Amino acid sequence: MTKMFKTPFAAQGDRAVVPVETQTDGSVSYTQGYGYDYERDQTTDPAAKDIEREKMNAVFHDVTEAVGEVQAFGAAVWSEDGKPYAMRSQAYYGAKLWQSKIENNNEEPGKGSGWIEFKADVDPIEMLYPVGIVTWFAQNKDPNTLFPGTTWKYIGENRTVRLASASGSDVMTTGGADSVTLAVDNLPAHAHTFSANTSSFDYGTKGTSTFDHGIKQTDTQGQHTHTVSAGTAQAYGTGSCDARSATHVDGTLTSGSSGNHIHNVYIGMHGHTVGIGAHSHSVSGTTANAGSDSAMSVTNAFIKLMGWYRSA
Repeated sequence: MTKMFKTPFAAQGDRAVVPVETQTDGSVSYTQGYGYDYERDQTTDPAAKDIEREKMNAVFHDVTEAVGEVQAFGAAVWSEDGKPYAMRSQAYYGAKLWQSKIENNNEEPGKGSGWIEFKADVDPIEMLYPVGIVTWFAQNKDPNTLFPGTTWKYIGENRTVRLASASGSDVMTTGGADSVTLAVDNLPAHAHTFSANTSSFDYGTKGTSTFDHGIKQTDTQGQHTHTVSAGTAQAYGTGSCDARSATHVDGTLTSGSSGNHIHNVYIGMHGHTVGIGAHSHSVSGTTANAGSDSAMSVTNAFIKLMGWYRSA
């Protein structure tokens, strides 16, 4: 059965301080211990030294006191002699157990940021993995098995992580997709125009179809009269007309109206030829629809891990 040193050796006995540094006279020290002089034959060698009872008591006292502190507190009591403390070294101070967070720690526990307290009432699992924490694995690991007594849920397959609102109001909400189909409203405003020319081609001379228009008449035209100037004259002669002895006085005479007539025009069977000639046409318009309305991938480059969050 392991001895519990609740009382250091020679706690109330005679003790003499054992120095740390090597002594020039060869006496015991923590650096050299008991030197050769303590091995000499005391009956024949005047340089021989006795093992001092008080110093032996002191050595045993120091050792059992240190062991007792570790047994009682989990670490030696912090002291100025222990400085500087190494990173992760432990010390008991102020009825609390502390661990050094830095190398060459010269701080007094609780008086700076160089020490962290080990709290006896805190479960290390609860401290490291509180409810709500997310943890990742690069292997197929299940924290429900790794940390018995805790409850974990898988975040979900084929999902990326997006930071929630700072208020936490939208934690664990989901959304998005790995692919999208663009709609017209997703495109920048734009238009398509084009212009083109047809190829040049000489259509030559083309003839109309033939048709016999027969005889056509003009409209009626030509009705007219004549005005004649005349002097005084005696008419003489023979005949049945009494005018042979008539006398005509100076003035003008107007003939009767006559002369209306029409013409018949023969048109006959005929056709016309038209020269079309080489030419081209300009064309403009709108292109037809293009595209297949297929979804496109918007997946980022990724690496897959297993992700769990603690729910209880």
